[in-house]
Amino acid sequence: MARGAVTARLAEFVSEADWRSLPADVRAMARNCLLDWFAAAVAGSREKVLGPFERVVSQFGELETASIVGSDLRCSAPHAAMVNGTLSHVLELDDVHHGAAIHGSAVSWAAALAMGQSLGATAREATLAFALGYEVMARIGLPCGQRMMREHHHATGVLGYFGAGATAGRLLELNPLQQAMVFGAVAGQAGALTQVRGTMSKSFFAGHSAHGGVLSALLVKQGFTSATDAIEGEQGVLATFGGDCDPEVVIDGIGSRWELLRNAFKVHASCAMSHALIDGILELRERHALQEQQVMGIELRLYSHATEYLDKPRVADGLSAKFSAQYCAAVALLDGAAQEGQFLDARVEDARLHRVMERVRLAPDRRHGMDQASVVVNLRDGRRLQIDVREVLGSHSRPLTRTKLEDKARLLLGRALPAERVAVVLDLLARWPECEIDDLFESISTRH
Repeated sequence: MARGAVTARLAEFVSEADWRSLPADVRAMARNCLLDWFAAAVAGSREKVLGPFERVVSQFGELETASIVGSDLRCSAPHAAMVNGTLSHVLELDDVHHGAAIHGSAVSWAAALAMGQSLGATAREATLAFALGYEVMARIGLPCGQRMMREHHHATGVLGYFGAGATAGRLLELNPLQQAMVFGAVAGQAGALTQVRGTMSKSFFAGHSAHGGVLSALLVKQGFTSATDAIEGEQGVLATFGGDCDPEVVIDGIGSRWELLRNAFKVHASCAMSHALIDGILELRERHALQEQQVMGIELRLYSHATEYLDKPRVADGLSAKFSAQYCAAVALLDGAAQEGQFLDARVEDARLHRVMERVRLAPDRRHGMDQASVVVNLRDGRRLQIDVREVLGSHSRPLTRTKLEDKARLLLGRALPAERVAVVLDLLARWPECEIDDLFESISTRH
């Protein structure tokens, strides 16, 4: 492949696409992603993670051009993208692209709204920029996102730089050469080691990559230069994380086949790799009216990396519990749910829950993708119940309706806002992009 071919093609795609080039189903998905992302960010703003960000950002004394969700503090676009990206990811309820192993909205909507608000862009321009940024992030992730995860780099924290850089570059109207240099500028910033999962640092993967992408685009706009083959170069992203992958995978069908349409929305408040096992246990629980005292043991056959990533037989708090297969299985059996209420710090102290966790065993299964699992429940009466989950609820093959997404959003928004203001926010989101970015942030202002 010619030097710079993949990077150049992605850069052209970002710079040259327009609103008319977005098919109706892509526009609809972008609107659904905003509904889900914004609600998750508003709910996340009530978590302890917001405090440190407010205290640090307030010291900068910078331009007050962009809003922070859940705060009346305004700051620069890079820092607003950083905070809002983090808030939207902290509850583990933001959307996911299983094939690329990314949380695309957490980064690209954070960048689109911060940069868009700072520049006075229209909601339509921000939506186009989001869709392009998500697409770039997902396409680079197709050949290497899951491998990144296996090698202990969180794909969102690596590829998010590219998504945010594309989103911001589009809003800044960078030309293809400049956009290629943005991809070069972000390539050297990513790391995102998964050792820190289950702490505040994991949600910061989305925040720091949103910040880095926006900052890189602003630098290039002012004359900053970088390599123009950072994706497919000999020491670039694909060579580093993709092994012997075919670079053409990244740009195959670009502009006609949209990875954004394969976005999945979460129905459980935990790591995406735990959703298949939760779906399986919930189905068996309902089908057989299972009670905890009937269960002798639970076998979870998972995506190979999940048995490492989610193997936490002991958890310290609700945040770390979101990354424990044993915990997720136990609350699904006991409570018939894995929502935010199941991941409170106080819930982790439940001795009955610990007893169930001790009966859970994990095993890798090479047949399974990250959104698949086989669940076997061995009962004390000798029966053996099994279910294979091939597609999780909320995935593109088992999609949630707009109504279901609004129900989810209503619950999340209700964690931070009174009912009458929840209704205002949902009305604005229903009318998007025929409204203003400022109106959206004004609707959740703490001044009300």
